[in-house]
Amino acid sequence: MVDYTDRLFDSEKFVIILQKYCNEYTTQKELAEEMGIPKQSISDWKTHRRTIRIKNRNSISKKFRLTDMVWIDAFSDAVNFEEKLDGYKIIEKSLTEENPLQKIGIISQNIMLPVSTISTHEEGLLTLFDKRKTIIFESYDVEMMSSVFLFRLSKLLKNRNQIEEALELLSIIQTNKGSFKYSHHNEIEHLKAILFSHEKIQKWEASIDILRLLYVAHYHIEEPEIITLLASNYKRKALYSTSSHQKWRENSEIDIDLLSSAIILYREAYEAKKGATRYYDAINFAYLSTLANSLEMEKTNNIELEKMYSELMSEWKIDKSDWWEVSSHAEFLMLLGQSDLAILNITQFLEEHYIEKFNIESTLRQLEMYLHFTDDAHAKKFYIYLHESWGYIEKKLFES
Repeated sequence: MVDYTDRLFDSEKFVIILQKYCNEYTTQKELAEEMGIPKQSISDWKTHRRTIRIKNRNSISKKFRLTDMVWIDAFSDAVNFEEKLDGYKIIEKSLTEENPLQKIGIISQNIMLPVSTISTHEEGLLTLFDKRKTIIFESYDVEMMSSVFLFRLSKLLKNRNQIEEALELLSIIQTNKGSFKYSHHNEIEHLKAILFSHEKIQKWEASIDILRLLYVAHYHIEEPEIITLLASNYKRKALYSTSSHQKWRENSEIDIDLLSSAIILYREAYEAKKGATRYYDAINFAYLSTLANSLEMEKTNNIELEKMYSELMSEWKIDKSDWWEVSSHAEFLMLLGQSDLAILNITQFLEEHYIEKFNIESTLRQLEMYLHFTDDAHAKKFYIYLHESWGYIEKKLFES
């Protein structure tokens, strides 16, 4: 299998960083002491030994004033990386570019901003809206409402699939006076990135720009979903066609470096989490790494996926009534070449539980994407079974 970092390794990137910015340090000893790492590590990196550890990446970034995205983005060769390296330099902000609250001393490490409040009337409206499948708020003068109300309402709208309306409310928040848009900047940008990523909007570039800034600001430590969301946008940008005449790119049109970045991020998201919740990142990593392996036309080796599967199953007690958990487990088995066992798992669920149309069709779309780029016989067998099963279920529902 193609390793998820089988582009330019971290150690190789570091060598290029040292060469390009050699004027920013005097000796290897001085550099090692300042970064808190052994001098031998630098010598190892210079001889392209792949010994760099993840824990050292932040100190390297900080030393050379580079954003952490320099490690996440994948590059196919040293020349391409060196040419784009200056783009990762952190630009020092002037006072006029800083947060307005910072300039007047409202924000500091020791002073907390006051919690935004919401009126009883607004709480009542949210309770009312929460009970409705479709939220209609045009008859209300929302521009006069508090920012915290608008933010909570925008999240309700997102859950109701009213994406354009949710974005409209976020725009109002950002024009409102008051501290909310500053004190909750990351949360607002996070929600905006989710909305831009939605299939109704498909503004993947805009979402990626926001998410990269949040990642550089280390917001992903507080909200690991940032990593997963960035990975999914990289995946869409790499695989979805920009033409209105076709959904997927041709194999020759795929940006392999962008796809590699998505794979790296899914792996990082998986490592950042513990417990059953990381199955989502695991199955996405499995899909994309297997797909990348197919595109590279190399012989498949499932050792890494088998290791991840074994690790995941040691901590994941699958909820047999949850479609996403059951289907993800089945898809992992499918990618490991165990299509018969995958079908057995799905059959048990379909015989015992009701399935939402959106859920099963989402899984079918994922399989269709994978099969567009690969010739995986196990995936094809699993897809045909699931597609025919859903057709049978729909027919029975229609007849009843």
